[in-house]
Amino acid sequence: MKLNVEEGETAMMGTMNIQGTVLMTIADMSSMIAVVTIDETDVPQVKIDQEVKVIADALPDSSYPGIVTKVGLMPITSQLTTEKVTDFEVEIELNRFSPLLRPGMNVKVDIITDEKLDVYVIPIQASGKRKIDDEMSETVFLVSEGKAHLTKIETGIASDTELEILSGIDEGDTIIIGPYRVLSKLKDGQEVTFTVAEEDTTSQTAPETSGSRRFIQAVKKRI
Repeated sequence: MKLNVEEGETAMMGTMNIQGTVLMTIADMSSMIAVVTIDETDVPQVKIDQEVKVIADALPDSSYPGIVTKVGLMPITSQLTTEKVTDFEVEIELNRFSPLLRPGMNVKVDIITDEKLDVYVIPIQASGKRKIDDEMSETVFLVSEGKAHLTKIETGIASDTELEILSGIDEGDTIIIGPYRVLSKLKDGQEVTFTVAEEDTTSQTAPETSGSRRFIQAVKKRI
């Protein structure tokens, strides 16, 4: 990859206090490793051999599969403005060779920490912690007979946009998903009105809107 010394030039041997001359840099480009930092809140979910999708900033239209090969144990601490940020280093081995990739490129990765099939999911913004029977619980607002009903739910895994529902919601239930300024002021038993919009056949959900209120029906899907 890099030749530091040409034929006929002097190379110096390294000693205890002086670094020797680096003759050349050699790399096996068919086996590349991506090194990324993971926030301390996410790193407990990252395990060896988990599947990863790697996207290079220079190649945004291409993704490369890989697996997690190492999860760092020592934290990497940095100071951003007034906040202290703690990350952990994770190494990912790419499964596919590409002549377009180069050492030193910036990448972002999606690590698949869990996967489930045929589960109930709702938009993540529909849920929130509220007090029910003097206990803080994860809740949503269901719509029944024109009124919003505060309902306790049990949740499972989540993506950036969707949340798995283990109990509390059945398929076909209508829930209010936001925006937040509506949900924060909505009361249990409050009357709501909405109109049915055209069905979205691409996402397998049927959204309904009424001004600032949005509704969606729970469906089974994969996250």
